[in-house]
Amino acid sequence: MSIKKPRRPKAVVAAVMALMLILAACGSDDNDTTAPPTNGDTEEPEEELEPVIIRWQFDHGPPPHPNAVAAEWFKDQVEEQIPGSEVRLFYAGSLYSSNPDALEAASLGNVELVNGQYGKDAPFEPTAGIVNQPAALTTPGAIANLYGTEHFGLLRERMEALGIITLANASTSFFLGYAGKCPHPSTPDDLRGLNIRSFDTVTQPTVLGKWGANAIAMAFSEVPSALETGVLDGALTSVGGWGGIREQTPCYTAFGIGALGQDPYAYHASKIWLDGLNGATRAKVIELVQAAAQESLQFTWCDDQRTIREIGTDDVNQPGMLVHPPEVVALFYGAELLGDDVVNAVRSAVAEAAKPLVASWFAEAQALNASHPLGTSKVETTDCAPYEELADFYTARTS
Repeated sequence: MSIKKPRRPKAVVAAVMALMLILAACGSDDNDTTAPPTNGDTEEPEEELEPVIIRWQFDHGPPPHPNAVAAEWFKDQVEEQIPGSEVRLFYAGSLYSSNPDALEAASLGNVELVNGQYGKDAPFEPTAGIVNQPAALTTPGAIANLYGTEHFGLLRERMEALGIITLANASTSFFLGYAGKCPHPSTPDDLRGLNIRSFDTVTQPTVLGKWGANAIAMAFSEVPSALETGVLDGALTSVGGWGGIREQTPCYTAFGIGALGQDPYAYHASKIWLDGLNGATRAKVIELVQAAAQESLQFTWCDDQRTIREIGTDDVNQPGMLVHPPEVVALFYGAELLGDDVVNAVRSAVAEAAKPLVASWFAEAQALNASHPLGTSKVETTDCAPYEELADFYTARTS
């Protein structure tokens, strides 16, 4: 998609984004962050910043997708703060057709940054599928602090061994859901026999199978045409992703925070490329990537809340976004239905060293939920007015 010339100067957009960074720093939880400890990685040595060319692959569409809004800010900041630099953003798999292909290219130094959902990363490194299990992280604060878990530490180590440095995490939806035709499904039987897009190859096919649906793993870039031709009846996706297929799937059904699974998005960098930068440039790039991840998390919260406010519904027969109450969620995700099938599927997919962590992930996730209960994360206190202004701006610019 071609990007039209901005209707407002970059300085205005940058000012709004700077305000949001200030607001983000004023939250109620000082430990609420999407980035891993850097161990001093971002301390700037006394070196000159060197121009960089950064190609960044995404598996979702352009603005107003909230993660894309953060990416546009990153592009502006890199090009302003590191003179002579250029950031090229490749949305919806326009550079590589899948996350595994993009990560393989990054490991060889052929693309600099890759942003993708952990479930989609699992074919490249199966350990990524551990954190994608349903009904694990169920509060915004827990999702924001994924980086501090033992499981993320193991994943980061394994990715680095494969030539990928995971710099930060965000989440493209707190309310993952099912996008389909109306009415909204109220029991798993409502989805029986349907062909539904999944975006991972382990946990979601297992869950969809228990619902009696047929899972079709598919990149989001292929979803609109698959819906149009009838290959798909619906899709598991984020609120932001639903925005791109809303005409074809007018009913979006969410199962609360985290029930369908997490939608964590890793901010991966090519180790070959990152190690080739001088200290000052490396530090600046890491700083801006981690800032973009934090902003993306808060943009996503605001996008979810705005969608609920503007087109939320409690009527299963009405189009819009419906969030099921816990008693209905239990019908889809209760232990009586799923049993140990999801855990067993993940265990069979991961390396031997990671197998003990599959079952223990739930214990660690529950502890994280308890440490960050609802209402205590700074993401929940985000002033969404600046985000909504930017979302409207980018919507107009890319239309």
